[in-house]
Formats: sequence, C-alpha cells, structure tokens
Amino acid sequence: MTADWTFNDARYRNLVSDAGDSLSGARVYNTAKYIGIVALDITPYTNWSIKLSSNVVGPYSPFDEPGVVLPSYAVFSLTVGVHAGSALIQVGVKNLGDKAYPELVAGGYVDPGQPRSVYGTVRYSL
Repeated sequence: MTADWTFNDARYRNLVSDAGDSLSGARVYNTAKYIGIVALDITPYTNWSIKLSSNVVGPYSPFDEPGVVLPSYAVFSLTVGVHAGSALIQVGVKNLGDKAYPELVAGGYVDPGQPRSVYGTVRYSL
C-alpha cells in the first residue's frame, strides 16, 4: 500500500482586486486544500498483479469566482497485469465509477474530468 498527500490550505494574505474588493484571507484560486493518491498493489508470488488506486482532490476555489468553493472528490482506477515470459501485459480502467468531476473550473467555465476509460499496456524486457 502506498499513499502520497499534500496539505496546503493556501490563502491570500493581502490582495485587493482592480475593482477594490479585498480577497485577503480568501483561498488562493485553483489551489486545493489537499491532494492525494492512495494505492493498494497486490502482487503475489505468481505471474499476475492487481492494483486499485484513488486520486483525491480537496475543496478549492475556482479562478475568478470569489466565495465559491468546489467540493472534494475521489476518482478510482483498477489495473490488472500478467507476466508472459519477458512481457508484462496490463489492462486498466480509469475512473472506475464513471464519476463526473471538474478537472478545472475557472471564470465560469468547466473543463470536465476524464470519463471511464479502458487502456492497455505491453512492456517487454530484453
């Protein structure tokens, strides 16, 4: 099992907009309060492996939208692999639950996150 986390509750210390609005103390735009990855990798003493992982993004304020805080979300992925001689063959699914989430929100526009996607990988070692 592995985990990587960054905690960063970044806020403006002293910021006044061109319109004269004070953003002091507000969250820094497009900076999540936390981000993390958690993964469980099962590789028994055989030729196969399985990995379940999750990307987690904490609440954040979109650019140019003062006072708006988007909720946190988590996206799960699953990868299954098998060794066949010198090759590693993997098949995976990203966004296992087909969760709709915003990859980026700024100025009223939403860039949607990746929908459920299936991918394959072949690695060959000489």
